[in-house]
Amino acid sequence: MASCSIASNIAEGRGRYSKKKFVQFLNIVMGSLFETVTSLIIFEHNKWIGQIDLQEMKLPSSEI
Repeated sequence: MASCSIASNIAEGRGRYSKKKFVQFLNIVMGSLFETVTSLIIFEHNKWIGQIDLQEMKLPSSEI
């Protein structure tokens, strides 16, 4: 799942010991983050989660 990829790609990029590679992995992280938020929106649309839950889960994504 994309949400697991976020932390994994941050760790992998950091482990490359290269600022350029780390930035490359952070770009991948942004894609996974957008994918995760899109999944949450779909969950809310299908009434699997509520709108308040959606907003609470989306809030940390703006910090990332």
